[in-house]
Amino acid sequence: MSITRYSHAEAAEREQIAQDYAVPIQQAGLPLTLLEVAGEASETPLELRRRLVSQLQRTLPTTVSRSVRANLSPQAPADVVASTEAEVLSAVADAAHQSPVLRTVVTRDRSGREVTEFVGQKRSWMAQFEAQPQIMTRLGAVSY
Repeated sequence: MSITRYSHAEAAEREQIAQDYAVPIQQAGLPLTLLEVAGEASETPLELRRRLVSQLQRTLPTTVSRSVRANLSPQAPADVVASTEAEVLSAVADAAHQSPVLRTVVTRDRSGREVTEFVGQKRSWMAQFEAQPQIMTRLGAVSY
């Protein structure tokens, strides 16, 4: 394992990227260690964004447009990466809310407290409390 040194500005930018991607990575059901692995494999912050976008694109369902799921070119300019990134993050959030699986998303608020949210369809956790529908045909002596 090699130790890589970054300038203060680049380290701050990488930290901001990690904060920006923590929620979408959890929504996609990927482990947060992905941030560390992608960070070590990337030479620049732009390359780190490309790697994270690529990982998130792989989790998108086939119902999402192919233009959003298409892999970014390594030579893509920063503005193309930014627009694709915004589309992918939006698609990941939408897919998480439509998912039949309930996923836990843990974040921290400004004071440092952990905030736990759950994303997914209501049915994913509410189904266990559902009963079969019943029709009332009689109430006492009165029939309907």
